[in-house]
Amino acid sequence: MIDNQYFYALPSDITADSLSLRDEEARHCQKVLRKKKGDRFFVVDGMGHEFLVTVHSIHSGSVLCTIEDKKIRPREPDISLHLGIAVLKRDAMDWVIEKAVELGVTEIHPLITTRSVVDAGGSKAARWQKIALSAMKQSRRSVLPPIHPSVQFHDLLCSDHRSSDLLLMAHEAAAEPLDIQSPIPSAIFLLIGPEGGFTDDETELAANHGYTTFSLGTRRLRSETAAIASLSRLLSFPSLSGRDR
Repeated sequence: MIDNQYFYALPSDITADSLSLRDEEARHCQKVLRKKKGDRFFVVDGMGHEFLVTVHSIHSGSVLCTIEDKKIRPREPDISLHLGIAVLKRDAMDWVIEKAVELGVTEIHPLITTRSVVDAGGSKAARWQKIALSAMKQSRRSVLPPIHPSVQFHDLLCSDHRSSDLLLMAHEAAAEPLDIQSPIPSAIFLLIGPEGGFTDDETELAANHGYTTFSLGTRRLRSETAAIASLSRLLSFPSLSGRDR
């Protein structure tokens, strides 16, 4: 019998035929879920690999498993989808990161914008990455999206992320709805603003860097709602959604 529980192993703890769970993952496996020799479950490495494993032996601080089968990027989207979002208040930002990872985002870039109202320090970045790890396992993903250090809006626009095929900005003043035209992009960069939205200067700057604004309807949405609605819409296109390989 296979338990549908998912664990995380560092790539450095994985060989061709075995892997080890360590630290918090090992403790959760041993102490909370009471796994024993012979139990079978899944392990992901955050780099796109999913392993079906059997527990070989349990030690203090580690669980050694034998690899039975491996899949590459199961249930991952067929595109690279980056989310640049203005840093929100704690609960809202935590929630966006969790849900964005569940939906299939590739990377998250917290932004400092003119109307940002909170500071994004290093301790927050560590907490956000932990939330992303938990969401990856819960949603049965095999890729762990990195949460990049917070960056000034202008600096992000001037970075090399512009190699994305499609650059999008959610904006309440936009007239056109979110849509994907042929040819289907392989990489999308999505911008979501803070409470109060992007300023006119920021919107103009984004347009000068190739971003297209789009509307999510006539109602004013919170930033966290706009982020998840946009990601859900993008990943609802059959050509962009993930497959169970």
